[in-house]
Amino acid sequence: MANSSASSVDLSIVNNDQSIQVCDVENSSTNEKSNTTISANSKMISKRKKTYKIRRQLTYKLNQMKQVIYEENLIREKIHRLNLEKQHIQSLLLQLHIIESIDRKKHSRRR
Repeated sequence: MANSSASSVDLSIVNNDQSIQVCDVENSSTNEKSNTTISANSKMISKRKKTYKIRRQLTYKLNQMKQVIYEENLIREKIHRLNLEKQHIQSLLLQLHIIESIDRKKHSRRR
């Protein structure tokens, strides 16, 4: 009987009501190809897992970087708004000082 899943094949020959056992025949070339294929498949699966893991890590890091950049842009916008408010307040203060100086001059002339 031949068993294709086994690494060796037991052959029995029936001759004149006697069973003669023939030695195990090893099929080394098929066995090597099978091991090579399994090894190659195992390496490919391992490589895919590593690639997936690396891709997932890189995606996570990229998303973190995008988040940091987004937050930096928000901070820059806030700083810009604050600078505009500061300029506006400085402008108002300057106008107030001008008005006060004009008022002082008017009051000093009247006396």
